[in-house]
Parts: sequence; structure tokens; C-alpha cells
Amino acid sequence: MAKVLIIDDDEDARTMMVRICTNVGVETILASNGVDIEGVMNPDVVLALLDWEGDSQGLECARFIRKRFPGVCVYIFSGADHGTIANTLHAEKVSVAGIIDKPAHMEEIERVVLSALAAARGEWPYNTA
Repeated sequence: MAKVLIIDDDEDARTMMVRICTNVGVETILASNGVDIEGVMNPDVVLALLDWEGDSQGLECARFIRKRFPGVCVYIFSGADHGTIANTLHAEKVSVAGIIDKPAHMEEIERVVLSALAAARGEWPYNTA
């Protein structure tokens, strides 16, 4: 079964994303920080939602996932300025699928999850209409 990795130090954010994933029938792997990401990553993970700030270590997690698991769709989930995040990612040569504003609407997270699952099944582009 496809899984979504959620790394966020905010318990409320993790709870919201788990609820969304559960509603669309996706299993989640949770972590409050990125310290032991190697221990939680596996080939069934198709999407990683990474908090950028705090203890989550978003840049390091994104770098690790993109290098070790290039097929995983990575999104940064943050309230920080998109330009600052994009500039840092570019300078560090780390690519991600997108940046989601925090707090996000449940519909936006659901679209991201469904799109990543569709892409993993080779059904890209996913049509939300």
C-alpha cells in the first residue's frame, strides 16, 4: 500500500494531514522531526510532506529523500516565505514538487496527496475536475 511520510513538529498539523490521508485511503508514517528519517523511509512512500522550520529539518530531509529515493514526491509545508525557501533549495541544489502554505486548506493537501498517488500509478497528470 502506498504511504505518505509526514514530518512536522506541530502535532495539530500532523493530525490534520493524517485525517486527510485517512479520508482518501492512504496510510501515513509520522515523525515529529527529521533526525531518523532513514529509519522511516521505505519504497512504499510516494509522498513526503516536510515542515521547513523548527525541529523538522526540512532541507536536510528533502536532500536525503531526493538523493536516496528519487521517485518520492516531496513537498515543503511551511509558513515561511516561498521565495526564501525556493532560493535556499536552489542554492543547495535540492528539487521539490512544490511548497504548500501553512496553514493549508484540507482540500489543497488532499489534491497534493491524490496527485502524488496518481503519479506513482503512472496516471499523471491527475485531473481533479
